[in-house]
Amino acid sequence: MKYYSSIGELIHSVDTMEASYRNLHTNVFIKTGDDTIKIPYKSIVAEYLPYLKETAVQTAFSPLELTRYKYKPKMLSNDLYGTTEYWSALLELNGFISLLDLTLEEPILVFEPRRFKKLINEILILEEIIK
Repeated sequence: MKYYSSIGELIHSVDTMEASYRNLHTNVFIKTGDDTIKIPYKSIVAEYLPYLKETAVQTAFSPLELTRYKYKPKMLSNDLYGTTEYWSALLELNGFISLLDLTLEEPILVFEPRRFKKLINEILILEEIIK
């Protein structure tokens, strides 16, 4: 169990927790001889998408934004959430299979950043990925 010397330290630890592919997926472990292979296999975002959709807002893009973000979900994720790690979540939210679906000619759904980050942190705590 991790201990914090102050509330400030605890708050700082949550604020600085970075989302990553590793902690946004549940893992399976395969034992091969003396080695253990850890494989991310299931998206937590996909599993909790019905709840995460509650944070979604529909957004249209200006011509300048269209040029900046078309086919670039990592850039959109970075600008919205401060990390590229949610790019696949944006695709899942809109039912897109490929980044080539991100044409942005029609409005799309995006997660409202503050509510989404708070909910993701709650899910990661619930799944015991962060404590």
